[in-house]
Parts: sequence; structure tokens; C-alpha cells
Amino acid sequence: MSVEQCEHLRQLSEHFEYQAVIAVKFVLCAMGACAISYQWYKLGVRFLVHDNTKIIFCVYYALHLCTVLVFAIIFLFELIRLRYVCFVIQFRTVLLSKGIAISAVFAAHYVILIISIERVYSALFPAHFEMNSNKAVAFFLSISTV
Repeated sequence: MSVEQCEHLRQLSEHFEYQAVIAVKFVLCAMGACAISYQWYKLGVRFLVHDNTKIIFCVYYALHLCTVLVFAIIFLFELIRLRYVCFVIQFRTVLLSKGIAISAVFAAHYVILIISIERVYSALFPAHFEMNSNKAVAFFLSISTV
């Protein structure tokens, strides 16, 4: 750790504006996690008809919940880190935490793509879809996104 990095961190920790921005980001992420959890609990997947789609959409909810929780933890850790004189996070930790959250965002988009493909297949071949669909296939498709 260099003296220059410690000086830069000290300057950041003294700025109220920077701490306020990080605190607002943390609060927004925490509110997002509560909103997603509430929506998942209240609405759930009742509006979907087929079991496969319900399973895949639950994974979609879980991925979004994972994303906001990881970002909330990152911002909380940043707030805690600013309270210490010279505490620098390792690059691997930052990359891993942000990488997990960004991967979850892409996986959530992939889940919507899988649902779209499943709906097209069920519209084109309804008898074959109903005969060959099961929860194991939906679970495998959901896990393949992660």
C-alpha cells in the first residue's frame, strides 16, 4: 500500500458528499431488495400458467434479488471502509463482487430469453410441448443460466 493511496482514501473519507452518495446508493439497493422480495411474496408466479415457466421465472426473481443484495453489500462495505484511516480492498475482491452482480444481470436477461423460446415452442407445437415438458427440464434450463 502506497502513501499516495492512503492520502487519496483519507481525502475521500473527509468528503461528506461522497459518503452521502454511497449511503443513498446503499439505501436504494436495500429498498430494491425489499421491493423485489415483497413482489415475489405477494404476486409470486401466480399469473403464469405452466409449471416450467413458473420455475424459470422464480430463478429470474432470485437472480435480481442476488444482484441488488450484492450491490447493497458492496456499498455498505464502502461506507464501512471510509471510516478507517487506510483500508484498501484487494482488487480480486472488488472484481469478484462486481462480477457476480453483473453476471446475475446478464443471467436474468438470459432467463427471459429462455421463457420467450419456451413460449414460442409451446405455441407452435402445443401437444408435443405438453407431452414432453416436465419440471426437471425447466430446472435444468434455469440452472444453465447460472
